Amino acid sequence: GIIPLYSDRWFGLQRLRFMGSGKTCSDYLDIVCDPDDLEQLDQCLAEYLLANQFDLLEIECPRNNRLSNGLRPLLQSHYRSEVRSIEPSWRIELPGSWDAMMSSRKSSLRRKLRKAEKRLSSGEFILSSTMDGDCVETSFGVFCDLHQERFQSKGEPGVFSDSKFEQFLKEALIRLCNQKQAEIVLLHHESGEAVGAQVLLRASSGYQYYQSGYRGNYMKSEPGYLMFTAAIKNAIARGDQYFDFLRGDEPYKGLWGAVPMELNKARFFTKRPLVTMIAGGVNTSRQLVRNLKSRLRR
Repeated sequence: GIIPLYSDRWFGLQRLRFMGSGKTCSDYLDIVCDPDDLEQLDQCLAEYLLANQFDLLEIECPRNNRLSNGLRPLLQSHYRSEVRSIEPSWRIELPGSWDAMMSSRKSSLRRKLRKAEKRLSSGEFILSSTMDGDCVETSFGVFCDLHQERFQSKGEPGVFSDSKFEQFLKEALIRLCNQKQAEIVLLHHESGEAVGAQVLLRASSGYQYYQSGYRGNYMKSEPGYLMFTAAIKNAIARGDQYFDFLRGDEPYKGLWGAVPMELNKARFFTKRPLVTMIAGGVNTSRQLVRNLKSRLRR
């Protein structure tokens, strides 16, 4: 089996966590193994943790994750565990046809979908995809530029301010697109200007919406709705089971009829006194900050 982990520091404690954890995160992290080997792999990881004396193991995962559940009894004599909810992922269960999708949505969304369909069919906006032969590297460059423009206009650095992350994602997407496990979709205005870009990952049950970027001066044309309309229509035509918006509580996800899927952060702390003191101090400080913010909002 494979357990893709890395080590870093958390308030001075040596932490072990999944690759893909953190601010620009992966939502469904897990071990890679045959189900028959799961128990043995849990045992190997528990022995590794104890032998190397890691202070903390952190797992961001769906509720009732098999790895965290399997580790808990194996580590209980040396580690204490805590679980808290984090931002959920959001997923649409797709009906059998686009007409069924339209009829089951709220009237406000139906109006937006009809407008999007009209704009796409008129030729005012044109979609293209790496699935249809677009150059992955060129499409990735457009995607990065649009993403950074959108976030920097809001005073945020954007994920591609980190050159290491940009290079990693570029290399990963080139491989995934070549294997038809991901695609980069671009939206162009009829003038030829690129106004939107989305990265979609391909899971067994359907597409997962990873990240996007949009041209600021075209936001009144709602490029996000144009692109989601096309993507979800294509997903239904393919017979996909779900369209997954992934993590984050953005309001548009609920408008589409997506349902929240609970995600948790499971932490295993060694029972050494110093680790217990630091973890307790961090948790207390965070609770005080949350209480203060709650009072200020009132």
